Amino acid sequence: PDSLAPPRPAVTATRIPGASYSSLGGKKSTGNKEADLHQQLHEDMTTEILQMAKGLKQNALKFTAKLETQSGALEEAEGHLEANVASAQARNKQAKVFYKRNWATGCKSWLILILVLCIVPAVYIAIKMSYFVGYSNKKLEL
Repeated sequence: PDSLAPPRPAVTATRIPGASYSSLGGKKSTGNKEADLHQQLHEDMTTEILQMAKGLKQNALKFTAKLETQSGALEEAEGHLEANVASAQARNKQAKVFYKRNWATGCKSWLILILVLCIVPAVYIAIKMSYFVGYSNKKLEL
């Protein structure tokens, strides 16, 4: 029966403060091999549970630290984003003011351009018509 028992790790079990243990919990040999085997299995499982609890606690602490780091980065990115949105809104207001102010100037420019495009051909036509009507340089010299 002893050869069927799993190999024991060379780790000592730590007692949990405030926990109650049965009369088999000590290191006294009861003489009963089965009870000793159960006691040893209980101690081994307790040791493994403690090691897993320590690992879980370390992982939780690492996870908490990483979350705090990412939370800080997230808050920083959120601040930058809010600043960018405010800047974009201010630029949009400036563009609207600029557009409204320049709309009238743009319309005036187009009207002047159309007027010039109408006057230049009219003057050209008037000059050509005056030539056909009989006003020319030769008649004015007489």
